[in-house]
Amino acid sequence: MTVTLPTSSYLTSFSASAMAASLGINTALTSYSAPTITVYFSGSGTLASGFNMFIVVPNFVAPPSTASTSDFTLTILSSTGFPKMTSTQTLTAVAATLATGSTATATIPTINQVTSYTFSITTSHPITSSGYLKMVFPSVLTIANNTGCAAVVGTNMAVGPTCAYSSLDNSITFTGLNSSATNIVPQTFTLTVSGITNPPSTKTTGTFGVTTYYSSANGVV
Repeated sequence: MTVTLPTSSYLTSFSASAMAASLGINTALTSYSAPTITVYFSGSGTLASGFNMFIVVPNFVAPPSTASTSDFTLTILSSTGFPKMTSTQTLTAVAATLATGSTATATIPTINQVTSYTFSITTSHPITSSGYLKMVFPSVLTIANNTGCAAVVGTNMAVGPTCAYSSLDNSITFTGLNSSATNIVPQTFTLTVSGITNPPSTKTTGTFGVTTYYSSANGVV
């Protein structure tokens, strides 16, 4: 049997003896050559129709975003190596959580004052050169519609990303984050956003929402 992984996933290491299955595995013959795992079973005989078989492969790296993968392809081969049955399946990963400890600080904390907010954000996964970040602000904050609203300090990050404000959810989408063609590595970076009007009272605001996107064509990191 062979299992061909999609291009967005891989194994960090492979050991046939660490695999588990509902049938015995011939660990001497079972192998991995990216992107394909080739599994040989021990014993002999014929499986009944409808037999439910499972295989557990450790050290699998999930795709880098919530975009659906291309196909996993599973092929059952005859004893002479010719395909007998083939099946495909996609996988959709769930979003990771930004690391704890992110902070937001207003330069001028006085009520109703227009000021800048500096955010310290820690990411756990890379963002590609076309990736972006979206921040949803509490409704008590008034946000200026200014494409040059932000400054960033971080590794491989552009100093001045482009801001796009949406009144639908009081959010800003920050694009042009990357200063090069390489990925933005997981890190703690600072994002300073200007043109924010403080709330009209000292009551605690609602929460800020931050979402990173792996690339312009793929989903949440």
